[in-house]
Amino acid sequence: MAQKLVTLSDLSGTEVPDDKHARVVIEEHPNIAWPVELDVTTEEAGQFQTTKLELVHLKVYEPDQPPRSVVLEAKTLASLFKGIEMDDVISNARRVESTAPATRSGRPRGSASRLAPSRADRIDYTDPQNFGLIHRGKVTDEEAALVRSNMGQANANRAREGQPRVGDDPKDSKRYALD
Repeated sequence: MAQKLVTLSDLSGTEVPDDKHARVVIEEHPNIAWPVELDVTTEEAGQFQTTKLELVHLKVYEPDQPPRSVVLEAKTLASLFKGIEMDDVISNARRVESTAPATRSGRPRGSASRLAPSRADRIDYTDPQNFGLIHRGKVTDEEAALVRSNMGQANANRAREGQPRVGDDPKDSKRYALD
């Protein structure tokens, strides 16, 4: 006796012929802890299109707290404080010369000559909490291998710092030898 395996769309519940079957893998979502897969029709898959989001990446430095990264849409930022034109506030803001937390005087700690980290202060980009993060230095073969074999962790590290996912920037292909 022969059996036929029938695929149903997870979205519409309709039967999906083999030539119209598409898989959608949701790699990251705020409500799931791991990637999940959906069976859909090619027509349903066509609905998934990249939209242009204008994201703002903030780093908040508060007294006696570790710095925290925040990512939000530009229009959400503009609506946070009633009666304030956020675009005007931002265009008139001081340029950042250092990301060191400000002192009570409002000036960054340290001087221009201390902006470069000492060897002891350098970040190890082969550490599981750091690989995949965007940085100015050269990506080592070891770091690239870690990113390729642990893409989920690399993207989690970037998300924590408010950075775009690995692969969103075409330079990532060369940086991590993704091809």
